[in-house]
Amino acid sequence: MGDSKRRKDTLGDKYGTVAEEKLLFNFTRAQVTEFYDFVTKSTWFCIGAVVVLWLIMRLGVWQHWWGKG
Repeated sequence: MGDSKRRKDTLGDKYGTVAEEKLLFNFTRAQVTEFYDFVTKSTWFCIGAVVVLWLIMRLGVWQHWWGKG
């Protein structure tokens, strides 16, 4: 208990907050979180683009927009 109280007195307002430690390849937790969010949004965008392209292809085949169907 004494060590915790000494640390609290030493750190003051910073006590109990998470320090920006380096995680992977010298990136901070906030940078890793931003990259994860970017990858997640990009993945959903690509999945939506594939679905739209698939629908266009199926509609094109049905309407005989190209070639013989």
